[in-house]
Order: sequence, then C-alpha cells, then structure tokens
Amino acid sequence: MDCAKNSCGITDSESALMRLIWTEGDLPTRRVIELARRERGWSESTVKTLLSRLVKKGALQTLPNPDGRGFLYHAAVAETNAMTDRADALFTTLCASKKGRVILHLVATQPLSRADIQDLRAALDARAADAPETVPCDCMTRGCDCGKEQNA
Repeated sequence: MDCAKNSCGITDSESALMRLIWTEGDLPTRRVIELARRERGWSESTVKTLLSRLVKKGALQTLPNPDGRGFLYHAAVAETNAMTDRADALFTTLCASKKGRVILHLVATQPLSRADIQDLRAALDARAADAPETVPCDCMTRGCDCGKEQNA
C-alpha cells in the first residue's frame, strides 16, 4: 500500500512506533526495540512484527544502516498526514449529525495554541456561508433520535 496516496490504516500500536521514529528520526532496529521495550514493555518479536507491518503498509522504509548492521527505519509518511488519516477514518464511522458535537468536545478538551484557534476560527468562518441549518442523520437505522440530540 502507498501511504502517500491511501490511508495507511495504522493501528494504535503501530502509531506508537511511528511516533518514536517521527520524534527521534531514522532509527536502527536495535534502538527501536530498546525504546519500545522501555516505553511500552514490548518484546523484541512484537516490535519486529509491528515494524514489518509498517514497512508492508508503506508507512516506513528500510534504509541501509551506515554501520553495516541491519536497517534504519525511516518514516515514509508525515506525522500530520497519518494523524489526519486516522481522524478521517474515525469520523467516517460516526453519525453525520453528531460529528459537530465531537469536534466541539475536541476543541474544548485538547491543547490548542493561539495560532490553532485563529486557524479554526478562519476555517469555521469560511464554512459558515455554505453550512446547512442542520446536518441530516446518516445512521443505518432511521429510527434513531439523532435529530433530537443535534439541537440538545
């Protein structure tokens, strides 16, 4: 799979390894194992399995290690892109009429810089002109109470 063109489908555990590499830069296998063992208590085999999956998904690339032993793991996808893919995947599973409430919760509870808040205001202002009065429910069962909750 090509993460540049498709969602990588990175799991929570795989994301933890990706964060190591995004934070530390290119890492040899031994260092990834050492950090994952220290931070997560994972075994060597678990780490190697996760690394293999990430390479297969196209999220990581293997590069020759300059010391001649093993590989260096290199992030083939940017952290922000992977985070956006994960958020998009989550939001596709939510009822359309409830997504706004979830976004409000995130804005209220997640750390945001002043620049983030300015960007959010600008994005909301741009969307407001074309926004519908309400967002219709898209649940599989139309007997839900989504419309009632939207205005709650």
